[in-house]
Amino acid sequence: MPRPQSAPINTEPASGGTRVDVVLYGDVAMAFVAPDVELLRAQLPAARAVPTFVSGAWLAVATVAGSEGPAVVGCARVEPTPIPFPDGRITAGTDADELLAGGLEVVEMVVDAMARGYGVGSMLLGVLPALARGGRAWMMLGGAERSALPFFVRHGWTPLGQHDDPIVLMAPGHPGRTAHH
Repeated sequence: MPRPQSAPINTEPASGGTRVDVVLYGDVAMAFVAPDVELLRAQLPAARAVPTFVSGAWLAVATVAGSEGPAVVGCARVEPTPIPFPDGRITAGTDADELLAGGLEVVEMVVDAMARGYGVGSMLLGVLPALARGGRAWMMLGGAERSALPFFVRHGWTPLGQHDDPIVLMAPGHPGRTAHH
């Protein structure tokens, strides 16, 4: 079972004065999927117990204090990007091997609807680029996720190339940002 790789970080009060703790778990199972926080709450104990872990994958879990202990209000999961970059994942013309392969992809980010607007997503997003070697964090937004583009741009993530579907975003500090925006 993976153990937390950090003590709670980013614990400053979010809007409204509620303290949010973010804990990082290293080498988490790639099979972990949580399209909403209710499912995350149900899957989190199992995700920590799955014997198949991925070196370099991280899970950041945001909690607030609850009457029955910490309550999960969000999570973000990053996974290492293979070298060479897998064919067919993004729009042709993007130099994925140069810009994305070997980095960390944000494959999932979920914030409970009741916790939105209180800084939970900002806190989760704030810890992810630091996990990537050389700041090489990135993500794709497709379909309904595209509505979150303004949030990520406000936090310094830069679209790579045209706004196609999916949209590829590079993290603040990504070495490819200056040459491609």
